[in-house]
Amino acid sequence: MKRNGVVSTVLFSFCMAMLTACGSEDGKSTDAAAPAATTSAVTSEAPAAPAADSADDEKLCTEADKAGEAMKNDLLAAMKDAAAKGESEPSVEDAKELLATFEATVAPLVASAGDSAVGAALTALATETGKAAAAADPFTAAQDPAFEQAGTDFTAACKAAGVTVNF
Repeated sequence: MKRNGVVSTVLFSFCMAMLTACGSEDGKSTDAAAPAATTSAVTSEAPAAPAADSADDEKLCTEADKAGEAMKNDLLAAMKDAAAKGESEPSVEDAKELLATFEATVAPLVASAGDSAVGAALTALATETGKAAAAADPFTAAQDPAFEQAGTDFTAACKAAGVTVNF
């Protein structure tokens, strides 16, 4: 039973850490319309690519952050449901569903990610989340150092792109 409390704490901490910075506005909300043109034509000039990558990176960070916020809210609801049933943590099935939903939500972002550091870091984060979701024990899988490192790397890549997230 001790593992259950630790596992619940780790999963909860992961979700909370992912979203610590969600509420902060960096004044970038006015740029939200710019990423809509991410499907640029092949004929675009090379100097425009860094600006497009920057806008794409901001979108990747922002959208992944929103997915993380949704996961946090779902985790809190699952923990509340578990507590109402007298359980110390959400079920393995609930944990798998939370992780799988996050992975599915960021999958289109990964598919559109370029070769930037943000794209690579988001791909790694999605991969590690998918591994945890598919594991027999997602709580233990979420404690894997590679999982934590993927979140740290994504946070750093987004920070370098000018977007504050905390995964």
